Amino acid sequence: MKKTGIIFILFFISFSLYAQNEKISIEDEVYFEHIKSVKFHHSSLPTSYPIFDLKSMGKLKLSFDDLEGSNKDYVYSIIHCDKDWVPSKIDAMEYLDGFNEEDLNQFSFSSQTIHDYTHYELIFPNNNTNLRISGNYILKIMDSDADNQVIITRRFLVVEPLTLIQASVLPPFNSENYNTHQRVDFKIDLNKFYISDAMNELSISILQNNRWDNAITNIKPLTVIGDMVNFNKFNTTSFPGGKEFRYFDTRDILLNSDRTEAIEINTGSINVLLKKDILRESKTYIYYKEGNGTFVPNYSSSIRNGKSTSEYTNVIFNLESNQELFGYDVFIVGEFSSWKFYPENQMFYDEENGAYTATLELKQGYYNYYYAAIDDKNRANYEITEGNWFETENEYTILVYYRQLGARYDRLIGVSNVNSLNRN
Repeated sequence: MKKTGIIFILFFISFSLYAQNEKISIEDEVYFEHIKSVKFHHSSLPTSYPIFDLKSMGKLKLSFDDLEGSNKDYVYSIIHCDKDWVPSKIDAMEYLDGFNEEDLNQFSFSSQTIHDYTHYELIFPNNNTNLRISGNYILKIMDSDADNQVIITRRFLVVEPLTLIQASVLPPFNSENYNTHQRVDFKIDLNKFYISDAMNELSISILQNNRWDNAITNIKPLTVIGDMVNFNKFNTTSFPGGKEFRYFDTRDILLNSDRTEAIEINTGSINVLLKKDILRESKTYIYYKEGNGTFVPNYSSSIRNGKSTSEYTNVIFNLESNQELFGYDVFIVGEFSSWKFYPENQMFYDEENGAYTATLELKQGYYNYYYAAIDDKNRANYEITEGNWFETENEYTILVYYRQLGARYDRLIGVSNVNSLNRN
């Protein structure tokens, strides 16, 4: 079933508009409800962001399930984008070695599961597909049996490690945000890489926990002295700290984990009731280890826990609230939802039980999530559901883009990670 039919229509309109004005950015999206458990990461680390060095041996892995089952003729293509995720004005042969529409040949059917599904995987670069330049890229998965209808789009990065980045996470300059925000302080060493006009040719993006929905982008230099480029402007690189992600673990459905209230296994379904959550805006901050928003479906090859033998379960969420949050709709979000507010992830207020409730169909695995309050302009408010605290553990990624005067695409010439716990 389509995600109310709206998402694919918007995608089609976006690409049509792109053909007209070339200003539409492409995002991480899943366009149909029967496509589940989409993961895209470095092939050796399921919790990583999809990024690798140009001309290295690094590879990326995409995996997903089709709950309609059977074997479909899915194909993939790759699009080079500028720093704002608008397709670059260059031909595929300029950024790609190989063909730009290849089949997904690696798949397996579910085995011994209540619900049938087909699991698909893609690893690249491969013998058919390799990349020639750095920058932002979109991986697009299409159904060739349905006129190349797009089912998935995923962002990934290819970097030329030409620059050095010195970074730390500090309190914000603004005293009003001192206890709730984190400021990413950084400077760039060009490391003898010649740039004629760094003030205009460099641009920086910063991600918090590998998210683009709240990224700070198009940060310009403040000063350039020799090889050193400084960016520390007043409050331009401050993020709300959030709080540690909520989590649950259903890798073993025969045992209750610390966040599971009960598990009911029936002939036609498996129901997992999570322990009731509370609004955390006014609650004391508590540190604990989690995955910074990630999710990891079961990959183990053992029976009942593998990528094609894991079950899809009905996970029941309850968010305690004395009253309905006026002016907001509440959604469950995380990497598992592409940080999008899909209709199937919306919660509804149960006045009798004094809680927002929702049931999500999710594959066995480890999940991080937040509750998002969405206003009538589709803006997310995490303050009223989760709260913010300056000591929260967050991972920040700094991306250095470079476009020489007259060039037709943006290069990615530096990437660095810094954790908020590593304060200077």
